[in-house]
Amino acid sequence: MFVGKKGYEVDVFGSSSHPNAELFSQDDNGLNWAFVASGNDLLNIGVAEVGLPPSNLDEDSRDVILKDFSIRNVFEAEIEAEYGTEIDDELLDLFLANTLAPGYFNSDGFVQAQIAPSMEWEGLVDRIENLSPYNPFEVTNLTIDFQ
Repeated sequence: MFVGKKGYEVDVFGSSSHPNAELFSQDDNGLNWAFVASGNDLLNIGVAEVGLPPSNLDEDSRDVILKDFSIRNVFEAEIEAEYGTEIDDELLDLFLANTLAPGYFNSDGFVQAQIAPSMEWEGLVDRIENLSPYNPFEVTNLTIDFQ
């Protein structure tokens, strides 16, 4: 994980490996939490985007890690794999409404998803577009040696 602060702005990005994690399917690949976030300390607001790529995904692309494997896309694929077309699209959209990126936060926690609550958050959205999490495969296979 990386954390950097300049003035009132804080940027955070990274990935964490969870090799035994699974959603509905019995997938042996595990999952990584991949994330980028930016906040304003003075305004006490933040913006985050999170992905759930498989732990064995060998990819550096922000678009693949955070867009292709967005919370929304992963949950939708898992639900459809488990239940097929039995779930109505409107119900699925309702269930997954707050999974659309990015997520907006204030001092009370989660505010809403996808649409900025006000112009105060816009600069933070621009900031996270320039951040990228780490390659999931490299995080999964990370070793630390002490000499």
